[in-house]
Amino acid sequence: MRNISCISFISLIFFLSICSLNTHAQCTADTCDFVGVAAPWPQHGVDKVQKVHVGRFALEVPAQAESINYIPDAPLVFNMGRYKLAVSLVYPADIFGPGTDAFKGSQFRLIDYPGLIYSRTRKTPLPSDDKDMRIVRAALEEKSSRFVGLKKANIYTKEGVTAYYAEINFSEFTGDLILTHTDIPDRYVRVLMSSGNPEVLLKLIPTFVKVGQ
Repeated sequence: MRNISCISFISLIFFLSICSLNTHAQCTADTCDFVGVAAPWPQHGVDKVQKVHVGRFALEVPAQAESINYIPDAPLVFNMGRYKLAVSLVYPADIFGPGTDAFKGSQFRLIDYPGLIYSRTRKTPLPSDDKDMRIVRAALEEKSSRFVGLKKANIYTKEGVTAYYAEINFSEFTGDLILTHTDIPDRYVRVLMSSGNPEVLLKLIPTFVKVGQ
């Protein structure tokens, strides 16, 4: 399997983000109909770990990183040799563009957005409210652009944490993990995997915690 550079990896992530901004597109891909399945909370399976702080969150990644690449306003990329992990903090502007608070005045909060991706399909009636409709359309477009080659979509919930896990096959991406906490509704953490076994992401879920007040 090809091993892309960290710069190319980050460029692909930005490309996916741009695709998500198209809130008027119709969701026509097969992935538009997937619904996440609730699954038992996974077990912590990483012996040697490195704690990573992402804003008001923290999680543990495998400690065997050959290099760690950080570019301001870009994901933190861990090069594990055979695969890469990109860890990023997501705000509303990352979905709808700078200077836009799409969730203000909506029934949805940012932490509801991953749930919309994993629950709404193209057959689900759109909300009548314009703000709500725009958010749901964005979620459907993300289903179409970021979950190509979907093999599995599971949802894990425990003590305020909800994890959305997907096994995908898009370019170099093999896994997509979104982590939310009910106490911090205006941001969440996303971890993308390149060229590796996506089940590694499952081992990160039990390590995810909020930090600070």
